[in-house]
Amino acid sequence: MCAMVAERLGCKPTEVLVASTGVIGPRLPMDKIERGIASAVAELRPSKAAMMYAAEAILTTDTRSKTYGVRSNGVTLGGMAKGSGMIAPDMATMLGFLVTDARLQPDRVRRLLRSACDQSFNRISVDSDTSTSDMVLMLASGAARSAVAADDVDACCSSLSQQVLCDGEGTTRVFDVRIEGARSVAEADRVGRAIVNSPLVKTAVHGGDPNWGRFMMAVGKSGVAINPAKVSLSVGSPRGIALLSLGEPVVLNTKQQARVERLMRADRVGFVVDLGRGDVGVTWSGSDLSYEYVRINAEYTT
Repeated sequence: MCAMVAERLGCKPTEVLVASTGVIGPRLPMDKIERGIASAVAELRPSKAAMMYAAEAILTTDTRSKTYGVRSNGVTLGGMAKGSGMIAPDMATMLGFLVTDARLQPDRVRRLLRSACDQSFNRISVDSDTSTSDMVLMLASGAARSAVAADDVDACCSSLSQQVLCDGEGTTRVFDVRIEGARSVAEADRVGRAIVNSPLVKTAVHGGDPNWGRFMMAVGKSGVAINPAKVSLSVGSPRGIALLSLGEPVVLNTKQQARVERLMRADRVGFVVDLGRGDVGVTWSGSDLSYEYVRINAEYTT
């Protein structure tokens, strides 16, 4: 594929990067791919419309394209992504492409992109599964002769990753978990990952069930040496309803119970877990696990 593209574009095969996703295992139909490359090269255009066509062409089980664009301080940054199932930390079955006219050295691009991915694509989970193929690329032409702001790269990856999450296979509800009171980012990430990857937490969110025991189970299996008597959990933010306070369940009155039910039925639900160990916090996001997710993946190749 690299050689085919390079021959038609007049570049080196090592200057062509391949991104692939689909059913794991089968050999690719190279005759069709060669015809597709020839056709795609003939249609290349330096336009916004062409980028939108590309953003649609990379979709698989996605229901909509995912794009982002910003121009600030004379620098343009655009992005597109695909992903819907097999989405978990380390990015999994998803592809992301960021392009900019900024002037950047390769090592600077790598640092910007790694930092942005660690805060976005690597803190979301649709179904806790990773795959054999994933990629996020950032390409910089240098035409603008100015650097791109780190905040803009972070914002681009954040937007694209959230679009992927909200378009998860069978997703009906998205939830955010703010982990507070950790001793380090690594510790907070371990807890956040355990919670958003948990099938039992995901099904509770799908059913609108404020089952704090499932959250505590996930916190416990994270491997972080917590003291249960120091852990608190609330639903809703910034002013939520406490479900667990310093290891003890909170008895809710009728008004509070009604509010919890409303919060749990929202399209997006927020939770705060305070570990009571330190002053470090991070936010992870996940999607619910629905009947539709099972149907989609039970019939994936049939």
